[in-house]
Amino acid sequence: MTVLDVLVAAAFDVPLGSASGAGYTWQLDAVPDGIELLGSESSQRADAQIGDPATQVFHLRAGRAGHFVLSFVLKRRWEAVAIETRQVEINAR
Repeated sequence: MTVLDVLVAAAFDVPLGSASGAGYTWQLDAVPDGIELLGSESSQRADAQIGDPATQVFHLRAGRAGHFVLSFVLKRRWEAVAIETRQVEINAR
């Protein structure tokens, strides 16, 4: 599990690798109270081919001090079952 130490009110990023060309994208399962999702974006290398891995970056901010666990699921939007789950611990001070 990844652990991030962040400052309250400062934006931070969580990058996750994905195969967006296959329709799979990371989704934040639930946003805990005290964490704000500012947005997300995907990027690939300039010479990437269809189906090559991409990086999806979630931009977030902690609104208060505390310990939070973010759960991300990798799935196609139209499918109910995720093929992968990752958790990221946030320590905001």
